[in-house]
This record gives sequence, C-alpha cells and structure tokens, in this order.
Amino acid sequence: MGRVMGWAAGTLCLAAAVAEAQEKVAWDKAEAALAKAQLTGKPIVWFFVNSEFTKDAGIVAPTTGTADLAFNHESVVKRRDKFLWVRGDQTLANRMKIRGAPMVRITDPEGDTIVDAPINGPEPLLTAMIAVLKDKYVDRPVQWGTIVRTGPIKTSFLVVAFDAPGGEALKLWEDRSLVKYHKMCDFVRLEAAKGSDIAKKWGVADFPTFVICDAQEKVLEKVSKKELDALDLRASMSKAWKKLEGRR
Repeated sequence: MGRVMGWAAGTLCLAAAVAEAQEKVAWDKAEAALAKAQLTGKPIVWFFVNSEFTKDAGIVAPTTGTADLAFNHESVVKRRDKFLWVRGDQTLANRMKIRGAPMVRITDPEGDTIVDAPINGPEPLLTAMIAVLKDKYVDRPVQWGTIVRTGPIKTSFLVVAFDAPGGEALKLWEDRSLVKYHKMCDFVRLEAAKGSDIAKKWGVADFPTFVICDAQEKVLEKVSKKELDALDLRASMSKAWKKLEGRR
C-alpha cells in the first residue's frame, strides 16, 4: 500500500509540474501563431510528442515527462517572449512531416524550418532557441548595387529600390524575417527623384518604393508606402514567390 501511495504521490507531483510548465508558455493554435508571427516577425516553436503517422496516436499525449518539463526551465522561460508557441497534434505532425518526436521545430513566420531539435530535457530546447536568436534568425546587411544588369540576372528576383531622400527604408531588407530571400535576390538602388527619367521608366512616383521583378525584369510586385515596414516587404515577397512558382 505504501508503494502504491508513493507512486500515486509521485505521479501527482509530475502532473502538477507539467501543468505548471504548460502554464508558463502561452500555447497558440497553429493558424493563430502564424498570424501573430506575420505581424511580429517572431519565430515559432512547434512542440510535438507524436511523429508523422504515429500508430494509435490520434491525440496529443498528455505528457512526455522531461520533454514537457523542459518548457518550465528558468532559462527557457526567460526567453519565451521572443518566440510564439504551438503544441502540435497528430494531424499537424503529419502535415509538417515530423520525425523523432518528442521534438521541437522552430520556424520563421511563413512556417519555413529554421532548426529541428529532439527534446529530452531543457538543454536541447535551450540550445535550439539560442542558436535561432544568435545565429540562424538574425538581421543581416544587404549589398546594394547601383546598376540594373543587362540581360537576365542569375538570381530569382530583381529588387529595385527607390528610397525616400534621407530615408532608411533600405535597412528594412536587413530584417531577420527577410534574410532567407537575400540569396534569391539581386538588389539595386536607383535615383529617387520625382519626375526623373529612371523613376518614370519604373513607374515610380512616390518614395520609398520597391519594385520586385523576375530575372527578365518583369514586375511581380510593387510596394510603396510612406510608413513602410518589414511586414509589407514580407507580404510582397510572399506574393512574388507565389507568382514565380505559378509559372513553373
């Protein structure tokens, strides 16, 4: 009887600890997290206890012990507000092709993978979070040219910028949520003067304006706003990418 009572007490303590851990992370539904990520640029931590097509695992398991408790670790909690959090079920595990659960997948606002990490305690989770914050998902500079090359460019996109005089809109492209597009783009900054021949050629009348083209200089998207932000550029690049993919 004593052993049974001790086992029951231990189980209750573990359940209480797990409940406390879950309370310290604000878990969102998948679509809500993606919407918030688009607005904030925050990365998303997706936590899975089920792998893709796990047999007899139609619902989220109530606990996986140390994997759940990892989210209660002081170092994890200290950095929780830098991320959005989703606890995935079997359906989501299938959709995202999850292997090796329990694990986390950390993605950017579009759901593209930044890092995968198995979770058997706080250390792997913390290591993955720090890697994202300090190396894998950080702002990076852009090299701007001043001449549009003759003929097709070697990258997927040509980004032509007309920054407002004295403005800093070009720096928006350094945002961590846009870095994944850098290798796909040829960045060119042209004269930003109303009525200039170069502005007329590109159909630009207001500044700042960014014209996103394909390799043949065919315009895919044009974004022009006085209060431009990284969200506008993410949305424009996403639309341009879909248009480019639709041609293939």
